[in-house]
Amino acid sequence: MNISQTILKKRTLAQLLILFLGFQCISQSTEQKNERTSREEGNDVYKLILLAGQSNMVGGGKKAQIAIPKISDNIIYYNYGKRMNLEIVSDDRFGPEIGIMEELTKHFPNEKFIILKYAVGGASMYGWSPDRDEEKVKVMGHPHFGKMSDSLFKYTALAIKDKKVSPTAFVWMQGETDAKYELAGKEYAYNFKKLIEAVRKEYNEKELPIIFGKVNPIASRYPGLLAVQSSQRSIAKDIANAYLVETDGLEKRSDSLHYSSKGLLGLGHRFGKIIVKVINENEQSLDLDDAKYKE
Repeated sequence: MNISQTILKKRTLAQLLILFLGFQCISQSTEQKNERTSREEGNDVYKLILLAGQSNMVGGGKKAQIAIPKISDNIIYYNYGKRMNLEIVSDDRFGPEIGIMEELTKHFPNEKFIILKYAVGGASMYGWSPDRDEEKVKVMGHPHFGKMSDSLFKYTALAIKDKKVSPTAFVWMQGETDAKYELAGKEYAYNFKKLIEAVRKEYNEKELPIIFGKVNPIASRYPGLLAVQSSQRSIAKDIANAYLVETDGLEKRSDSLHYSSKGLLGLGHRFGKIIVKVINENEQSLDLDDAKYKE
């Protein structure tokens, strides 16, 4: 081998070594980046917002009838709702969730949320209450569903599996079915309190905010309406972190019972504003606690 060939061979080996070292650096950098991304994703905490109730929470809004707002990519939405005929709601229909998500996008664009809805059209508070009364449920419908609160908990467990969550609010729109019956109206407060206790216990949040809409169908058709409304006002007054949301003025369909597409969007905004309020108050409280701790 002459001198020229020896030099060429050494130069080739040097180039291969440089390429190898470069590849190793790139590979290590990619692995480190992937590990860092994985750690960051693993540390993400999602604020969990639960939506439950009956038909006005299920929602019969048509997306084609509204301007769909921009929703943050940081919001994950699960819908396990069923219509009055117990069919799964189609993707072109919506309830209050769109207005809620629009408010969250506006105020917390960089925070991560999981919104989970389980609502059943025509459901009564007897069907939701942990103290389920089988005979009364048979009268009001859906006896085969079992405790609907248990179904809510089951679906939540499936959705949040392997995720870190911070239970943030329970949003409730229900009571029209109970307003049809005087006895159901009178027992509404007791059953609602039991449901609130079960929800707070399940999600390990003793003061989980409870946000619920006032039921307001035509009184002459609903003998138990005044009793249900009275129960709702007492819950908001007597239970900490319970918020009664006014629904007067929201547009309804011709049946004067179910909200129109515009009405559902507005209902969602009203719920969303309260959610924003409780999140801000909670974070302000945490800041104050941190400040005291540092002192």
